[in-house]
Parts: sequence; C-alpha cells; structure tokens
Amino acid sequence: MENEETIKRLSKIFIQIKRIKLASFADMENLTHNQKLVLYLLHENSVNGSVLLTEIREKLKLAPSTVTPIITSLEEAGYIKRNIDKNDRRNIYIEITTKGKEYTNMVHSQVTKNINEYMEFMGYKDTNDLIRLMEKTINYFENKERRKA
Repeated sequence: MENEETIKRLSKIFIQIKRIKLASFADMENLTHNQKLVLYLLHENSVNGSVLLTEIREKLKLAPSTVTPIITSLEEAGYIKRNIDKNDRRNIYIEITTKGKEYTNMVHSQVTKNINEYMEFMGYKDTNDLIRLMEKTINYFENKERRKA
C-alpha cells in the first residue's frame, strides 16, 4: 500500500513539472522551444562565429524538415544569418547576430536570476540533494532508453 501511494505521488510530481514547463524560467520572447534551443546552441558552440547547419540538426536530433523552418523564422526575425559556402554550396553556416546574442544574454541573465531565487527558497542542502537525485533520475531514464535500442 505504501508503494502505491509513493507511485501516485511521484506520478503527480512528474505531471506537475511537465505542466509548469521549466522553460518558462526564460519565457521572454514569443519564440518556440526549438528556436530557443537553436539560439542557445549557436551562442554556446559557435567557433569563429558560425555553426554548420548539419551540426545543428545532429546536435538537436531534428529532421531537416523541422530545422529548416526554424532557421528561416530566426533569420527573418534577425536573430541569425545564413551563409552558404562558396566552395561547396552544400555547406550552410549559421551565425548568431548581435540581436541573437543580446537575446541569449538576456535569457541567461533571467534564468540565472530565477534559479538563484529558487536556490534561496530551497536552501543549499536541499538544492544539492535535488541536483543529485535529478542526475540519478536522468541517468536511469537514459540507461533505460539505451537498453531499448
């Protein structure tokens, strides 16, 4: 009976966390989750200011038909630039613009502020316990997924 109650409580927590959408920590623009991921990836991983479009697809594990509209919309909004390699037109480089960098810096500041507030609320010990348990949870689900493959 105790196990059943624990299962119910844990299921309810997972559902509530999904509903809360932790990404709302940085919901500052009308960008989709995938658009934010692309901007973050460009901000964090660009070498010499650009990333190959194929690298974006691979890192985000998204199909070309999904990535192309994301890139197009970000380009139209002025967050990124698309550059085609003159020597090999199959290579398309994506570069984050000043506007894109300003946006990702603003989001990073807002996320940091919100996480600091959360950590103050939780306290040092509970925060570190949560991190340890969430890392263990992620490890469990990743291992379970690998066993399926």
